[in-house]
Formats: sequence, C-alpha cells, structure tokens
Amino acid sequence: MVALKLRIGIIHGSLQMMGGGEFVCLNAMEALQKAGNTVNLYTFKPFDWNRVDRILGRRVRPDKSHHIECLRFLKAFEIYKNLICGFDLREIKSEVDLTFNTQGGSLIVDSDLVYMHFPLSLQFGGPYSILPLESMSLMRKIYTIPFFQAVQSLERKLGRTLIANSKYTAYNIKKCLGRESQIVYPPVDVEACQRLAGKPRGGSKVLSISRFASGKNLELIPWIASKTDKNIEFEIIGSTSKEGGEIYDKVLEGIAKYGVKGRITISFNVSNAEKMRLLGDSKVFLHLIRSEPFGISVAEALSAGLIPLVHRSGGQREIAPPEWQYEDFSEVPKLVSRAFSVWNPELSSNLSRPAARFKTERFSNEIVDLVNRFRKRMKI
Repeated sequence: MVALKLRIGIIHGSLQMMGGGEFVCLNAMEALQKAGNTVNLYTFKPFDWNRVDRILGRRVRPDKSHHIECLRFLKAFEIYKNLICGFDLREIKSEVDLTFNTQGGSLIVDSDLVYMHFPLSLQFGGPYSILPLESMSLMRKIYTIPFFQAVQSLERKLGRTLIANSKYTAYNIKKCLGRESQIVYPPVDVEACQRLAGKPRGGSKVLSISRFASGKNLELIPWIASKTDKNIEFEIIGSTSKEGGEIYDKVLEGIAKYGVKGRITISFNVSNAEKMRLLGDSKVFLHLIRSEPFGISVAEALSAGLIPLVHRSGGQREIAPPEWQYEDFSEVPKLVSRAFSVWNPELSSNLSRPAARFKTERFSNEIVDLVNRFRKRMKI
C-alpha cells in the first residue's frame, strides 16, 4: 500500500454503542494511520475510551480527538441534531485534507467519502421502515416527518464517493438515491474467530449478539426456546440503547410466559474476550433481524464455525449458507433443532473457510486503496 500522508478527518456521531458502524470507524482509522496518515476523529457525543478498548479488545486512538458540542439545548429534538450539526463543516475542513463520514446516512454530514450502512431515507415509509407511519401517533408524525423529508433530499447529495457495506446496500443506494457506490464489506476479526472453528464443544448452546432495540426481535427468543428441546440453552449478549430497557423487559416477560427460566442468559456490553469465549462455546448462532444491511456478528459466528440461522433477506444472505436461512420466524425452532443434529467439528471447519473474504486486512487494504484513488482523482 502507498503511504498517503494525508490529514484525514473521520466524522462519527458517537462511539457509545459500539455496534457495526463503530467497528468500521475504528478499523478505518487504524488502517489509515498505519498507511502513514494523520487521522483526526470528530464526534458529536462524548464517550469513554476505556470502555471502547474493553469491547474492541485492543487500544486504538486517533492522532487528535475532537468532541463537537452541538445544540445541547435541543434535547427534545434529538434526531434533528444529525441535520443541523452537519451543515457547517468549514472548521473541520480547514484542519484536514479529506473528510470521511463513517456513520453513513444516519449522520447527514457532506464528507468526501461516506461509508453507507444503509440509506436512511429508505427506512422510512417503505418495506424496510424502522418508523412505519401507521404505528405513529399524530404528534410523533409531526415530529418525525419533516426530518425524513429533509433526509430524502440531502442524502442524494451526500459525499463525493459512497461506500456500501454489502451488495444489498449498494443495490438500495442505486434504487433509492440513484447513485453508484463501491462495495467494501465491514471488518471482521476472522483470524481470531477461525481459531475457534473445528474444535469439539460440549453442550447445546444458541448464541445471539444484538443491540437491545426494536426491530432486533430478541423478544421472540423465549417462544423459540419453548419450542425446542429443554437441553438447548440460549445466550443473548449485546449493547443497550435508549429503548433497551423496554426490550429487556419484554424478553423477561416472555421467559416467564413460556416457562423457560434457566435456559436463557442475558449479558450486556461484554468484553471482546468474553464474546470470543461464548463463540467458542456455542454451536448455533441465531439472528432474528429482517433486512440486515450486512451483519458483522453473523460473519463472526460463521468464522468461528457456528451454524448461522438468519432471515432470508438483506446482506446476511451474502454471508450465511442458503440452507440455514429462513423465510418466516415460525421455521426457526425446527431449524435450531436440525442445526444441533448435524453440527460436528468437520462441518464447523467447512463453514468457517468462506468467511476469509471478510478479514479485517481485506477491509483495511480496500479502504486505503479507495482513499488513495480519491486523492489522485481530486489531486490532493
């Protein structure tokens, strides 16, 4: 790789949640630094670096870190901060040669490069909507609709170069925004996960990794557990969100309703070491999200030799073998049982091998190459 020696400004809303977008941000920052660049990180919310280190499993730091105070008084209009904070980037652009928005459409910042996890405007009022109009109160509609109308206009002009996290996202960027994009799969610690594949494991454990939020369908797990053998255990690990408490309560209600207490374990914000331990101790990975743009946790599970059960939609179809995809949630209990009946170390090794295409090294090389090509095209 050519040492670019640029001053690059990476813009990300926050590193509080540590989901897929945050792993993209940190790995892009690390790759660009290793290629000889200076990287400044700009966020709109404060966060705890020690917590980031614990979850990531290693220490990553920008050359400079800037927390941009943005309309702290707008607590009642939180989603509008993403629009207002991104309007004026003159100060940031004066400090760097190139800007890179690693949070995509959920942060409306017109940067040189934008890593698009999924078009935000497509998630509103369409088949993949996270905020369906029919489920909103009148006040919620009054609050939300102007935001998405603005997003639908601004997102089409977002960034000079768009990067998609999967073929599925690239297709929807073209359909929704009328723009081409470069596909760069997110970084997955394949090497560490593959060391777990092919090894004998006792017990019958199903692992789910997800943020506790609506649309993740974690509340279905107690019902699924009730339809499977009593020896099968379910483990849920993930981060919390503002609505996480409500989803957690629904899971607890389901555990009591379906009589599966003792078979479902829930852990929040576990370290990378603990996540790896659980991947090495499980045989089946259960993913209950529809139309997931990619699914880093699915790729991690596949790398570790777990059988990944995913919905037949979204970018996760590009990861999991077709025979382990389902159309309807009603199919899941039987699929769980079948997975345990066939899992063995040899199958585990075979599942793991194709995951090599998601290696962090591949992500790093492709991001550096994209930045290099952008530099040459723009004569920076």
